[in-house]
Amino acid sequence: MRWFGFGFNAFGQICVQEKSGRGESSSAPHQVKISHPAELSSHVDRSRCCLKTSQIRVSWSRRASLHLEGDSCLSLAGFGESVSSEDCGISKIESRGCKDVFISESHLTLAFPDRIETWDLQKREKSPSWSMDIKTDAEGSDVNLPLVPGGYIALKPPFYCTLPGHLKARSLALGAEHAVLLTATGAVYSWGLGSHGQLGHGVLTSEEEPRVVEALWGMPMTHVATGGWHSACISDGGDLYVWGWNESGQLGLPSRGLRKSQQKTSQQTGELCCDTSTPPDEKLKEEEEHEDVFISIQAFPALLDVSSSCEIRAVSCGSRHTAAVTTTGDLYTWGWDSNMSIQFVYSHQHFVTDVYRISGNNSAKNSASTKFDTAIQGGWADRMARGIFRYHLGDLKTRVLLGSHGYVAQLNIQRGIERRKPQEIMSIKQEFNAKQFNFNKIKHDEIIFEMIKDKKGGSPLTNNAECPQPQKMVVLVNVSPLEFGHCLFVPDPAHCHPQILTKFAIHVGIEAVLLSSDSGFRVGFNSLGAFASVNHLHLHGYYLDHPLKIESKPVKPLCPEKGFYRILDFPAGFLFYAESEEVEKVAQTICEVTDFLVNDNIAHNLFLTRGSPACVQTQGEKDFCSRKGVRVALWPRISCFGAKEESAFNVALCELAGHLPFKSKKDFERMTEKDVVDVIQSYLLPEDEFHQLEQQLTEHLLCS
Repeated sequence: MRWFGFGFNAFGQICVQEKSGRGESSSAPHQVKISHPAELSSHVDRSRCCLKTSQIRVSWSRRASLHLEGDSCLSLAGFGESVSSEDCGISKIESRGCKDVFISESHLTLAFPDRIETWDLQKREKSPSWSMDIKTDAEGSDVNLPLVPGGYIALKPPFYCTLPGHLKARSLALGAEHAVLLTATGAVYSWGLGSHGQLGHGVLTSEEEPRVVEALWGMPMTHVATGGWHSACISDGGDLYVWGWNESGQLGLPSRGLRKSQQKTSQQTGELCCDTSTPPDEKLKEEEEHEDVFISIQAFPALLDVSSSCEIRAVSCGSRHTAAVTTTGDLYTWGWDSNMSIQFVYSHQHFVTDVYRISGNNSAKNSASTKFDTAIQGGWADRMARGIFRYHLGDLKTRVLLGSHGYVAQLNIQRGIERRKPQEIMSIKQEFNAKQFNFNKIKHDEIIFEMIKDKKGGSPLTNNAECPQPQKMVVLVNVSPLEFGHCLFVPDPAHCHPQILTKFAIHVGIEAVLLSSDSGFRVGFNSLGAFASVNHLHLHGYYLDHPLKIESKPVKPLCPEKGFYRILDFPAGFLFYAESEEVEKVAQTICEVTDFLVNDNIAHNLFLTRGSPACVQTQGEKDFCSRKGVRVALWPRISCFGAKEESAFNVALCELAGHLPFKSKKDFERMTEKDVVDVIQSYLLPEDEFHQLEQQLTEHLLCS
C-alpha cells in the first residue's frame, strides 16, 4: 500500500528528511508546506529492510506509522524526542508487538495484546507515563484505539474512562473537547462540550454522559469522525452527514468566515503578487449583491452531497478541515487552508530610490506607500486588533534628549514586563536547540507573509556562496512590539539556523529597507552575546517616525573599495552603504566581516536604515537629505552571557543607533545624553581593542 500526505510539514511529519550515506541528515531542508500529495518516505528497520506501513495516525506536528508484519513495530516522524536519527525513524519507545496506535500532540498510546501503554512525548522517559493490563476475551477481539475493553483512552490524564455497559461500541472518535461513538448496531452517541453544535443534538449545551444523536436514529451508520469542534458520519448507504462548527467551511456548508477569508486573500494577493493586475472590486460587488445564507454552527446532522455519482467510503476530520474518499477512489477535501501563507513576490524594480529627509521634518516618505509597507502595516494592525500580541501598543510617550546624538527616548513599560523570557545564551556560536522556543513553534496567525524574490528580477541569492539558499524569508509579527509595525524576518524557519548572520539574511534585510518608501522603517540584528533573545536566525524590522543621527553621521574610509567605513562622532562602530545596484556586493562584504567576528567570538549588533551616502567630504544639502540608499551600521561589543542584566535599557541594535526604549517612567524622564553615552560605552570594546580590530578587518577585506 502506498501512502501520501500534504499540508503543514515544518517538522518533517509528512516528508521525512532523507539520510546521507553515513546515516546523518542531508543538508536538504524539510519543505514547510506540501501543497500537493507527496508519497511518504519508506521506513527501514535496523537491518535496513523496508517496512510495510499498515496504519498511520497523525497529530498536528507528528506522524505515527504502524508496521504489523513480523514482530510489528512503530515509526515516528515529525516533532518529538522519540525519533532516533540512527534508527531511520524507528521509535526509541519499545514497540515490538504493538497492534494499534493513537497519537496526540502530547501523548502516544500503544495497544499490545496484554496491555495498553501511554507515553509522554514531551519527556525523555524509559517507561510509559501510564499503563493498564487488559484481558483478551474468548473471542479474541482486537483493541480499536481509543477504545479499550470497558472504556476508552482519553487525550489527557487520567486517560482511562469507562463506558456504560449497554453500549457495545464499534468505534470512537475524539475531538478537541467532545467524543462521538458508533455502536455495533450503527447508532451514534456523543458527549462532551457542545458549544459549537459538535454533539449534533440541536442545541449548544454540553453532555456529561453519552447521548444518542436522535436525528440519525433508525439510520445505521458505518463510520464516525471528529475534528476540533465538528463531527461527521457515514451511513450504510454511503451518505455523509456533518454537524458542528463551520467557521472555516469545514462542514462543506456556506460559511461567512470562509467567504471573508477568500475575499481578504483575493485582495492581499492582488496587492502582494507582482504579476497580479486585476483588482477584485468588481467581483466583490457582485458577491455582495447575492443574498447568500451562511451557516456558522450546524447543531444537528446535515446531509452533505459530495458527489452525485458515487457514495462515500471513508471520512476524516482535522481541526478545521475535512477529507472524504468515495467508492470510486476520489479524494475530496474542504475547510481551512490557512497554513498556505500569502507570498510577497518582489524584484529589483520594486526598490524605492527617490526618498529624501526634508530638513526640519520628521517625515521622510516617498509620495506613496509601497505594497511592502501596506502589507506589513496592514497585517500588523490586523493582528493587533485580533489580540495576537502580548499587549496592546498605542502611541508611545517620546522625547528627544538634548545633545549632539539626538537620542530618541520612548517609554514602553509593557515590553519590559510582558516580553518572552530570553533564552540562556552561553556562546556566540551556540548551536540551535529544537527543545527551546524557536519560530517553528509560533502560531500561524503570527505570520504576515513570505518574501520571495523573483529570480528574473536579479541574480539568485546564495548562503555565503556555498549551497543554494531558498529565496524565502518569513515575515511575522513580534508579539512583544517595541514600536509600530515591529516584525521579525526569519529565513526559512525549517532550516533551523542559529543566530549567526548569513549573506542571504543580510541581503534580504537590505532589500526590505529598499522596498519601503518610509525612511522610518528600520531593520536590525542582535548576535548571540549581544542581547539576542532567541537562538533562531532572525532580524527585527519596525517603523520609527523620528530621524536618527546615524542616518547622516560623517565617516572615515577604511576600505572604501569594499564600502567599509568607520562611524565618526558616535559610539565606535563601522558603516557600510548600499544603493539598489550594490546590494549583492555590500551584503558579501558585511558577511565577511560578521564571519570574522563570529570566528573571533566577538558579539555584534547591526542596524539598517535609510541614510545619506557615505561621503568623506562635507555633504551638500541634496546629498545630506538623500535617503536613496541604505546605511548598515555594525558595532562590535563586549559579550554578555547568561541572564540579561536589569538596567534602564538594554544596549542592543536600536539603542546603539539612537533609539532608546525605556522600561520605567523614572529612567525615561531623568536620563540625559551623558548618562546614555556612559551606559552604551560600558558595553562597547575599549578604544585600543576597537582600533586593533579595525586594522584586522581592514587587512582581512583587502586580502579577500
